[in-house]
Amino acid sequence: ALVDRPQGVDDQRSPSPAARLGLEDRPSRTHGELEARLRRGADDGARVTVQEHGGLLGRRATDENRKEVAAQLKDKMLADLGGQPLIEHAAHMITEVDPLTRVAVCPSDRPQIGERLINRFVIAVNKKPKMGLGHSIAVGVNVALQFKPDAILLVMGDMPFVESWILEGAVARLTAGVDIVHSGGAHGVRPPTVFGPACFDALAALDGDDGAKQIIGQGGHNVVGFSAPAPLLMDIDTRDDLELARQQLAIRQRRG
Repeated sequence: ALVDRPQGVDDQRSPSPAARLGLEDRPSRTHGELEARLRRGADDGARVTVQEHGGLLGRRATDENRKEVAAQLKDKMLADLGGQPLIEHAAHMITEVDPLTRVAVCPSDRPQIGERLINRFVIAVNKKPKMGLGHSIAVGVNVALQFKPDAILLVMGDMPFVESWILEGAVARLTAGVDIVHSGGAHGVRPPTVFGPACFDALAALDGDDGAKQIIGQGGHNVVGFSAPAPLLMDIDTRDDLELARQQLAIRQRRG
């Protein structure tokens, strides 16, 4: 799931509402493809990816500095990075994996985000982005649960350098007896994060600005770290972060 991280106390980590599912009405082609994946998932072991276009999963940011970030980057998800909006980097990476379905949580006050993703994601529209990251995650999870997944993978939309092998590696570690796999390893909890069925109810009931870290830290779940390389887990919160990401991307492109 791609989550639109609420900017400031607003938001990040949801693609289109269709009334009872909170999905937007769009061409049926998209839903037909999702239904096909759903049928395959019964045999393959379904994974639902939820992308947050913002979210701050396992971050140290406070409400105060999030407001400062929002002032610096009015709409970071659409900020240019290498000739593409920031959100496009995570979205493109997610399309390289083959989950049961992909859900993108998009704020209702920024329709251009969902419009970019509608052909690749089920859009879960967040009508109250100011309620924080936890609410944003819950919006996406409640849509994802309609597809009966056996795991939910949360990916932040402001992490442009995450690679598909990290998602696959985290999911592979969600074995019997493991409830949560995050990508930070010994250096702390970091998204992307995979949650097993034991966490679904808590994810769907999230609210406020703490995101899913309250589930990870509350105890009672077997949590495993994946230890992905820290440079690949960079997220964009400030103009300085965005400039650093542009420099890193330019270096990568020169190296081919």
